[in-house]
Amino acid sequence: MPNVARRAATLVAALAVAIAIIAMGCGGDTSSSTDDAAPRAIAQQRDESQQLGNPALHADQQQQRDESQQQAASNAPPDRFVTVSAGAGHACGLGENGAIGCWGYNGSGQTDVPSGGFSAVSAGHWHTCGLRENGEIECWGDNEYGRADAPGGRFSAVSAGKTHTCGLREGGEVVCWGENEFGITDAPNGRFSAISAGTGLTCGLRQGGEIECWGYYEPGRTDTPSGRFSAVSTGWNHICGLRVDGEIVCWGYNGDGRANAPSGRFSAVSTGVDYTCGLREGGEIECWGAFDSGRMDVPSGRFSAVSAGDWHACGLRVDGEIECW
Repeated sequence: MPNVARRAATLVAALAVAIAIIAMGCGGDTSSSTDDAAPRAIAQQRDESQQLGNPALHADQQQQRDESQQQAASNAPPDRFVTVSAGAGHACGLGENGAIGCWGYNGSGQTDVPSGGFSAVSAGHWHTCGLRENGEIECWGDNEYGRADAPGGRFSAVSAGKTHTCGLREGGEVVCWGENEFGITDAPNGRFSAISAGTGLTCGLRQGGEIECWGYYEPGRTDTPSGRFSAVSTGWNHICGLRVDGEIVCWGYNGDGRANAPSGRFSAVSTGVDYTCGLREGGEIECWGAFDSGRMDVPSGRFSAVSAGDWHACGLRVDGEIECW
């Protein structure tokens, strides 16, 4: 009987150890909450998006970036660019000859530029849109929610957001398509001179210089400041406008100081996910907000344009060269 008892005790101990190992393998706490879901989604999106402009990328990510740039080069991009647009993990430039060159992450075909001439380009989250020289809009890449199904007609501007796109018709009317959550594609009546499609929000610049925003109402996001502006840029949860006197004013969520615009005179402004960049009148670029991923490591020199993407930024140098970080 003592041997039987010892064998039983040994078996019980072995079972206890096995149960403990299984419990540790299952990760213990399996609870989750909606509060944790958003940061996890943002982190996942960030990992997928950091394919461009970050000097701290791993070797394999750097290689993917180089291969994407080579792929864009195979589409015969021009030597000199006249504008630049940064998206989630890709960027595009418009050349002097009207050709668009795109590079970076191409998981949805957002860098597979169609042939032909364009007069403008806008890099969205996973899709890209270009304005043809005849005024028509053509989009490529991810077409979820119909974000790439541009309507017919002639336009003067286009802005690709995260899940929707907006175009400015030649007469000043704003037309939006794609996901209509929170009414982001329900453009108000009237005439506009500029349009900016963000994430869950759209803002337009009235021809009189006033800014009007529509979509997801979060305290402060759609409460646009009064006064006259010359430009507007819509980010993830903050917006910035350039006043006619060159001052930048930002509003909405101010985490990491993304809405704390520095003083002084600027000629352009562009909002990213959690940061903002402005182009000084002297040609220098200044960025503020989240300091990670090297987005505040702005290269020196003079630029003529700046574009803040989700996790990287790009600038157009005065000599027509594009530099991203």
